[in-house]
Amino acid sequence: MAVSPHVISAVMPFRVNMNERVKKLINLFRRLSLPIKLVVVHTFIILVAMALYPTDIFIPDAPYDDIYTIYVFVPGIHIYMIGVKLSHQLFPWLLTKMSHYSASVLCIVFIPGVIGIIVGGLQWFVIGKIIVLFRSESQARSR
Repeated sequence: MAVSPHVISAVMPFRVNMNERVKKLINLFRRLSLPIKLVVVHTFIILVAMALYPTDIFIPDAPYDDIYTIYVFVPGIHIYMIGVKLSHQLFPWLLTKMSHYSASVLCIVFIPGVIGIIVGGLQWFVIGKIIVLFRSESQARSR
């Protein structure tokens, strides 16, 4: 089945504009400082993990199916535990407001994810600042 030349001419400007947009986004990302880059990448990974929840790729088999494993690795288990503790406190109240499934999804995926974005983002920002500080100190010593 051949594609009409009219369809190709209609799609090509969008493709060119998309390539330009991607290049602009890459250039913008390159100009960011290291701490901001780390926060952006961390936040992107968490948001992608939240979006992929319906695929069940980050959920282990029972009896560990209440752990969203990507959060153990990306923000870290120490931050994941903060989100889990908050989720355990909110779960009984959420059950009075919504279905069991919705409350479970909020407590397993979204509450720890938001905590991971906020606290984990702060963690990666501080790590980036420390790396920048060490780099500047080592450059000052080498002069």
